[in-house]
Amino acid sequence: MPICRQALCGPPHCYYLSVRTALDLPRLAESGVAALLGEQLELVREVFDAHLYAWRIQAEGFQLVLRHRVRRNEDSSLIAQRWQRLGGKSTPRPESLQARLVTLSGLMQTLLSSLAKRLRRHTGGPGTWWAPRFTSCLLCDDSALIAAITALEYTENAQGCLGSSQHQHGQSAIPGQPHLAPPPLSVMPDGTVLPRDTTPMGIRPPPPGLEQELLDTCVSQMEDEQLMRYRQAIERSWAMGRPESLSECLARLGRSGGRGRSRRARELDDEWGLCGAWG
Repeated sequence: MPICRQALCGPPHCYYLSVRTALDLPRLAESGVAALLGEQLELVREVFDAHLYAWRIQAEGFQLVLRHRVRRNEDSSLIAQRWQRLGGKSTPRPESLQARLVTLSGLMQTLLSSLAKRLRRHTGGPGTWWAPRFTSCLLCDDSALIAAITALEYTENAQGCLGSSQHQHGQSAIPGQPHLAPPPLSVMPDGTVLPRDTTPMGIRPPPPGLEQELLDTCVSQMEDEQLMRYRQAIERSWAMGRPESLSECLARLGRSGGRGRSRRARELDDEWGLCGAWG
């Protein structure tokens, strides 16, 4: 019996997501397409009440680091009003809409289909915009989440970069660009910046407005080789996190007798003790 993604992964439901264009064509480099993508991404993010931590647009696709909602307690009429902001001609049944708004697949299906419609109107012709599947890497804790943000924004191995969220954390909303959630960072008494879930009890969250400064400080504590290892892990892994964060997910995927698919954690050899899990 297949295990659904929510039962398998558990909280916190943060992901690094990568979407490629059909046949890896540089279609996002066409005039006005990147700006339109940013506008639609922010609209879908608001409708789904998702937290977006980082984004990057390339000529051949785009990448996101986000957390999607897993529960929704709003009245069905309020949810329908939220959905109608997307401009569709019809509203799904309440139970179908509830199911879509709390799943990663529902978010990505809505984002890619609505983007394709707007891009076809923008370019004036039909065509397939996206590759058949997007790829995702589960970020099992705050350390993995920060690693994904820094790897996405502070490595320069992507060709045809048209824009990213680098240096935009903590800023007021920029017209036409997605709103960023604050990265989960805390400051120790000695000035060391650490992921929030690794800090001792009693350390208060930093005041608003310091998000970019803290993220830059965190990156300055890393070596370029470490950033590249993080990027390789999120691009190749099914999940990333500390061993204790990954243990439950790996146990749920355990197989015996050589049947089915197994996963094993590989040490990334960094000061946060992160692992990458490959199939």
